[in-house]
Amino acid sequence: MKVFEKFAKVSIFLLVLIFGMVVGTWSVLAAGDAPVPGEYIVLWQDEGAAQSAVTALRALGGHRVAAVPGQNLELWAVAPARAATFFTHLSQHPGVRWVEPNRLLPLPGGHLVPRRGQESVSPNDPYYATYAVRYLAPLGVEDAWGMTQGDPRIVVAVIDTGVDCAHPDLQGACWRNEDEVPDNGIDDDGNGYVDDVAGWNFPQRSPNVFDVHYHGTHVAGIVAARANNGIGIVGIAPRVTIMPLVIFQPRGVGTYFDLIRAIFYAVDNGAQVINMSLGATSYSLGEALAVRYAEEHGVVVVAAAGNTGRNVNFYPAAHPTVIAVAALTASGEPARFSNWGNFIDVAAPGVSIMSTIPGGRYGVLSGTSMAAPHVAGLAALLLSRNPRLSPAAVRATIERTAEDQAGPSLVDPPGRDVHYGYGRIHVARALAAVPPASFPESSPLRPAPQLPWRPLCLDVVVNGGFEKGMYGWEGEGARLVRTPVYEGHWALRFDRGEGEIRQRLLALADINTLFSRQSAPFPILPRGMHPLRFTFFLAVRVESQDGGYGTRPDFPFDDWITVSLERVGTDTSLLLMQAGNTSDRVEMGLEWDTFFGIFPGDLLGHEPPVGWDLVIRTGEDGDDRKTAFTVDDARLCVVLGRPRAYLPRITLGE
Repeated sequence: MKVFEKFAKVSIFLLVLIFGMVVGTWSVLAAGDAPVPGEYIVLWQDEGAAQSAVTALRALGGHRVAAVPGQNLELWAVAPARAATFFTHLSQHPGVRWVEPNRLLPLPGGHLVPRRGQESVSPNDPYYATYAVRYLAPLGVEDAWGMTQGDPRIVVAVIDTGVDCAHPDLQGACWRNEDEVPDNGIDDDGNGYVDDVAGWNFPQRSPNVFDVHYHGTHVAGIVAARANNGIGIVGIAPRVTIMPLVIFQPRGVGTYFDLIRAIFYAVDNGAQVINMSLGATSYSLGEALAVRYAEEHGVVVVAAAGNTGRNVNFYPAAHPTVIAVAALTASGEPARFSNWGNFIDVAAPGVSIMSTIPGGRYGVLSGTSMAAPHVAGLAALLLSRNPRLSPAAVRATIERTAEDQAGPSLVDPPGRDVHYGYGRIHVARALAAVPPASFPESSPLRPAPQLPWRPLCLDVVVNGGFEKGMYGWEGEGARLVRTPVYEGHWALRFDRGEGEIRQRLLALADINTLFSRQSAPFPILPRGMHPLRFTFFLAVRVESQDGGYGTRPDFPFDDWITVSLERVGTDTSLLLMQAGNTSDRVEMGLEWDTFFGIFPGDLLGHEPPVGWDLVIRTGEDGDDRKTAFTVDDARLCVVLGRPRAYLPRITLGE
């Protein structure tokens, strides 16, 4: 009982301390997700549009506060008295895709409280037996840990108040940016953040991610508190890694823009799972953009359903690609404070949850904030068992293995409902439903290919390396993968079946305009005298399970990929590349195959000035064995003048 008495005294002290903190911030939190006066989130059409608007916006009294690296997404501020004029100018600017007010983001409720407990009977992690076992045992965690306790290569970003990484139960759990040299004042890895060795504090623009609140450390412990260390508790995934990202000031208030920046940071810096025990009822275009970016880049996003006890959409949980988590009591019934509605996906324990708090201590909290990290931890275990799972596969596995909680003592009918979603998560059943797979070995990064073109070359493909997700592309059947990579950090993978992505390219007259911006004006010449040349390049990785077997003599590719140029509004097409399961494959020792060709600009013509689509397609015909195609570094460059090398002329096909 001495252990419990010491814990109770600590909890009472913290309750008094935090009560004062809560009273002090109540006036701010009462405003909910109110707009921040004079602050606007802006998505520009492109980098050039953003730069061209700076002078006019500054003349209106505005200044750029911050930006998301590489996304044309910025935060602008102006004096509240000039806000209406400033907003009108932004909303009417031709270079603006959309603009919205920045809003306050209050930290959800969840106060530390002292709770009675039983004497510890566990010789190792003492609070596991007294508190966590009441919640974790029904989830089948001990059976699940027989399959995996998590892999350190799986990183869970905790977007919150920070994390006390020095907590004894989180020793070795926190992420470290190995590409950044600490305290040298240099952005060594070029990600836009200086000295971000352990994450980033967005409100303070600092690499200091220590939790001066308590909420984030509590969430981190639920995910990844270490097992069998003789102290404290055990997290759902006790061997995975936590990436601390701070978006709340010490008083527990943040902004939408900092949340948006944190999501982009997590994706771009290696997180596979994002936990957001936070939210508000206002819909944000920027937030929707960020969670879609995460899903496109293969990152699982989990969020709390909110603590107002209402049938109301609560964001980011209510975004379609986010796993929304409701809170349950120890007996498996819905918590009275938990929001409910059609957006709920699953439910998890969220009442009187014991976990870590700063200073090497432990405390009990209630809220959907505590339910969400149970699901984030489960997602991390699934990816530890099979890192090739897509976010959609992780989500589907969690949902279909959940336990339907309907029964005579509960409030909902069988099947999916507004309180439980698909039901209470079951960790063991979810892991058992996923066949294990090893981590893919990363191909070594290669430099950009040295192609035989002159220095003056304009790439007319937007985001051909897929470093900005699917930006610039439309279609379905493909997903972004972190590995393997040919160039940069991302590639596009067609796993199997019918897939197609396309991009509208510039008409030849528009290409001439681009050249005019880059150098001296170059007039469009008559057909037959056109000095433009087009250079095409693409890297393809072929992984086949059928040994290259083909069943059609006239088309010896059961599984195939093609790249073509297709003239808009006509049947005119130009086949640039074709490969299939009989092509050089990874299992034959070739990690990547590269396709390259040069053809004259007059082949495409320029009258009338219609556009062309660059189209990448995949398909299957014959056997049902899987062939995966991964593509990267798609280029279509316009060269001014004859290249130093020239390949045979390509002819158009109708």
